[in-house]
Amino acid sequence: MEIQIEPYEAKQLDAIIRLSLRAWTPVFESIQKVMDLDVYQEFYPKDWRVSFS
Repeated sequence: MEIQIEPYEAKQLDAIIRLSLRAWTPVFESIQKVMDLDVYQEFYPKDWRVSFS
């Protein structure tokens, strides 16, 4: 497998967002399971996806 790094183009934004959500969703789900819910909601009051947009 060859990896090629290319300059960012605005037309790639949707694909980058989809990839990021796929990558980070399991991470935040596991954090939420082990962290006290009140503490988690202090960090991400609306949703972690909103916090990073």
